[in-house]
Amino acid sequence: MSNQAEIKKINLFSALLFGLFTISIHFTELKSDTGFLGVFEVCLFLIAIFIIIDNLIIQNNYSSILFYLPALYLAFITLPITLLNLSLNFFGSSLKTTIALIFSSLIAISFSFLKKEEMYFFGVGMSIMLLFAVIGVIVSGDIFTQIARYAFLADNPNQLATYSIASSFLISVLLPKGRFRVFMIIVSLLYGSITLSDSLYLSIAITATLFIFFKLYQNPTLSIFISFLLVLFLVLILINAQDLKVFEYMRDLWYSADEGGARFALAWNGIKAYLSSPFLGHGGGAFSGAFIPFSRFESHNTFIDLLTIAGPFIAVLFYAPLFFTAYFLFKQERFISAALLAGVIAYSLFHFIGRHPIMWIIWALSIKMSLEYRKKCVEY
Repeated sequence: MSNQAEIKKINLFSALLFGLFTISIHFTELKSDTGFLGVFEVCLFLIAIFIIIDNLIIQNNYSSILFYLPALYLAFITLPITLLNLSLNFFGSSLKTTIALIFSSLIAISFSFLKKEEMYFFGVGMSIMLLFAVIGVIVSGDIFTQIARYAFLADNPNQLATYSIASSFLISVLLPKGRFRVFMIIVSLLYGSITLSDSLYLSIAITATLFIFFKLYQNPTLSIFISFLLVLFLVLILINAQDLKVFEYMRDLWYSADEGGARFALAWNGIKAYLSSPFLGHGGGAFSGAFIPFSRFESHNTFIDLLTIAGPFIAVLFYAPLFFTAYFLFKQERFISAALLAGVIAYSLFHFIGRHPIMWIIWALSIKMSLEYRKKCVEY
């Protein structure tokens, strides 16, 4: 009995460290200039391997084959293509991207073994590291001395923003309802807001709008009244559009968000690069360009970049569970989580964030929740 209690404590502590190191790997400024992996990545990898070995070999626990498909595909199809293209000096090929994707897919496999209480401890570990990061931002004082994009210990502000929006969703699911969960969601989003990321702000706006819409969905009468007011407001805006210079403002806003057409060009050239190898992709690397494909630029769109790297199998396999989970979270009236997941999906369409383990943890969590939801529907 005591032996089982000790094993449980070890598993819960492992889950806590798993969540802590998942967040800590975005502190890339603490990584050594030499080498691909930093100390936090090594710690995360060791914790993940420990959980996999403990479940597969010691406890004889197994998870669905779905969790293994990305790692197997990336290791046995995408990696050989990457090595072949590197040997041919193919423009944009990168072994580092493939290794990062395989690493992240292994982290997803590890997460698939976590039980309900262990996932709670994973969420607590994330929360501890996020609180540490926010306190670090405040104590450093840098944020108060500059009006510019701020990344704290991340090399790139977009990386910090990625972990902000992704963490907020994970916390909304993994922590129980209550003030602490709401507090940590707010902390996570505020942490990302220091990046001044347009994409993050848009994702937060989408999240807030959908949450309001979902709440109105519960009250049809109020929903009709609000809809009437919105239509009236839009009519008034259109009537006075010329005087208010609405169209000029919208054009300038879109031009700014699209960075003078750069985002559209990168996405379009990424699609053209994908179409030259529509089944298996080109292996790891960056294959878009500002003017033509294969100019060593990413598409800044996770779906398109996954298409160019590994073809439609990985791209669809990655996104399908996210959309399905957002749908059934809405059906279950878990509106905060549904809206935040929609925000994560929206954010992923403005940056390539497929190499980050936290995104594959969201994918694994979506699979776990989808299988649980399907099981309940079948039982019902």
